Amino acid sequence: MKNNINLFPTTIKHVSNFINTNEINEILSLVNNLNINTHSAFLGEAASSYKAEKNDNFFKDSSLEKKLNLIISEYSDDLGIKNCFIEQSWVNIQKPNSELLRHNHSPSPISGGLYLKVDDKSSKIFFYNPNPFMKIMNPIKSTYNNNSYFYIKPKNGDLILFPGWLEHSSNRELNQSQERIVLSFNTIY
Repeated sequence: MKNNINLFPTTIKHVSNFINTNEINEILSLVNNLNINTHSAFLGEAASSYKAEKNDNFFKDSSLEKKLNLIISEYSDDLGIKNCFIEQSWVNIQKPNSELLRHNHSPSPISGGLYLKVDDKSSKIFFYNPNPFMKIMNPIKSTYNNNSYFYIKPKNGDLILFPGWLEHSSNRELNQSQERIVLSFNTIY
């Protein structure tokens, strides 16, 4: 009898069409009122409303926050952790030839991105295998068990949730869309 035991999985939740076009436009109208500056997580022409202070959630007490916190609660349950809720949010805006550098959102238990404005020329989001010893495995084919990274090509309205400790970037892929806008957030218990 053969039994594979998949140890230590890393679950990412990808929800297609989490919000519709009208909801996207509502959020984009709020973006115009945010203070946008350069941020060290990017190379090239990109900016963010990120502030290091916690409790900075520009859509607090909105229907969007409630909708996001419901799915974050489901994801918390999937991960087997205490229920989390949004503590901090910001918007990232990338122009052509910009790059998202490799980073994580620790100590946030769950982090996420809600894709507001992307197209076929927008860079993907790459997540990296947290096992530092995977490189010595010398794989002969790519499988779920030996990938060094995994990527998602998001569409407008998509939501991606992931453990805050999981490193991610655009993997040196330059954004080529005129404007790539992502609402990002961190959670607390």
